[in-house]
Amino acid sequence: MKIIELESGRKRLQAVAGLVWHPLEGSGSARNKEIIAYARSGDADLKVVRGDEAPHVGFAQKAEGGKVGQISAAAVIADALADEERRSVLVALRLPEPDSFLYVAVRDAVILADGDFVGTEEEVNQRLTEARAYGGWDLVVCPEEWGFGDTEARELSSFFTEDVLKKPKQWQLQEVQVDVIRLAVVLGLVAAIALGGGFGWTTWQKRKAEQAAAEEAQRQQAELDAAERGRQTVANAVPPQPWPGMPLPAVFAKACFDALEQVGVTAGNWKLDGAGCENGRLSVRWVKGSEAAWVSHLKAIRPNAVIAADGLSATVSVPIQAPASGLTGERLQDAMALRLRYFDLASRYGMAIKVDPPKEAPAAVVLPGQKPPASPPPPPWAETDVQASATFNPVQAAALLESPGLRFKKLVFSVNKDGLPQYQFTGVQYVRP
Repeated sequence: MKIIELESGRKRLQAVAGLVWHPLEGSGSARNKEIIAYARSGDADLKVVRGDEAPHVGFAQKAEGGKVGQISAAAVIADALADEERRSVLVALRLPEPDSFLYVAVRDAVILADGDFVGTEEEVNQRLTEARAYGGWDLVVCPEEWGFGDTEARELSSFFTEDVLKKPKQWQLQEVQVDVIRLAVVLGLVAAIALGGGFGWTTWQKRKAEQAAAEEAQRQQAELDAAERGRQTVANAVPPQPWPGMPLPAVFAKACFDALEQVGVTAGNWKLDGAGCENGRLSVRWVKGSEAAWVSHLKAIRPNAVIAADGLSATVSVPIQAPASGLTGERLQDAMALRLRYFDLASRYGMAIKVDPPKEAPAAVVLPGQKPPASPPPPPWAETDVQASATFNPVQAAALLESPGLRFKKLVFSVNKDGLPQYQFTGVQYVRP
């Protein structure tokens, strides 16, 4: 985290950069629980919440110099550009310290997870260059000498105006709210001290400590016993992992895309209707574009095409070479964490991603008068359906999406309403249950 000193007349303020941002899905008490969970996972004790349409929260740590009342530089910049109706922006600003730059990335009014960063000119230039290549930005701000076209050069001071520094409350860091249960315990202890006096409190505290120690020992032993029983059960009953027998996402996409380039998409005056890979094969389909689209013309160019029974369409199908990964050591991740990662990727690279909730194991069918059969324990993983679409190179898209346990089963090529190629992935994400 970086602290930036600001001045407005006699008033001095501190801005902070390099916060960690997360999207928020809940509201009210549910949102507070989300914030507390994120804060605990990142050892954060300070927060700033931004956004009404798409709320998200940034976290800082007191251990890194964070203080209540400091303002988030990224939030100020994002709000200033939102007032200009710029919802998706890339910003690189020179800071007062030598070779120090601030990088801010906002997609659809949300500060991205890695969109609040301070680094050298080379580091920030590289980040901005990579993000800019994917397009879809309303504005790119960077130094003029970087030589990019269609960008603006602005100074840090242009965002931190006197009006901003006079009324910084909405961007200020605040304490992460204390857990209600923990607060109630603390208040109970204080009441016990006030009512019981010194001796009574000491005795009560000692008894509570002894009781807590005994309960903790029992809990740990129960966990050890359960873990041992679980290991024995799993060793005997867990089915084989399905994902090692499937190709990695980028491998599958490359095999499919290479096969499509080799086959090609032209067929005389027949119109391409689509192409896709599934079950180890690539299929390319054409339809008659007009009455002049004769079957003989098509067969002259595509002798291996299979003509449909009605003579209105034709298909070429070839095998693809996408070897199985064979990886058995992938560490599956939590479903919620992966959903947030996919949402972030969708915002950052302009992809459409849909992730269904994890599937529940189907219940056994029991006929009247029968006893339910003994069923093995559920496997130590769950699966959820994933769909993603992109308008850029499908191999690059698959590489961006790649995560432990993600496997694609189908890739469809088509052309969208703007005449641009579109790639639709369908697959499964294996996660921790």
